[in-house]
Amino acid sequence: MNLGDFHRQLITQYDAECGCQIGSTEVIGLVLVSAFWGFTNPFIKNGSKGLEDVTAKHIKMGSSWWTRNFAEMRFLFTRWQYVVPLLINLSGSAVYYRTLGSADISIAVPITSSLTFVWTFLAGLLLGEEVGTTRL
Repeated sequence: MNLGDFHRQLITQYDAECGCQIGSTEVIGLVLVSAFWGFTNPFIKNGSKGLEDVTAKHIKMGSSWWTRNFAEMRFLFTRWQYVVPLLINLSGSAVYYRTLGSADISIAVPITSSLTFVWTFLAGLLLGEEVGTTRL
């Protein structure tokens, strides 16, 4: 059984159980969305390193809320390590909006959420982040 046959069988079985329908175009869109969202999360986190220092500096100086927030935004949006993954992440939102127009939301949300978690985990491993804990 090839992947296409497996996909058709899975979709047909799911359709029979809940009356829902989702096509291969929607599946591809949802996988892309989850990749855009999940894979960029650790990169956005890494790109924002140092933001705490900016915040602490402005709190220590007694800066106003507006001044502190402007400094934080300037710090983030002048770092390509933050902006590039953010733009990719936001393009995932555009694909998601487009895909939801034709996909059943009761299928789209769980698929996207689950796969986003998987992509985030894989990207974290790639970046060398610690996974889990040994304590129970």
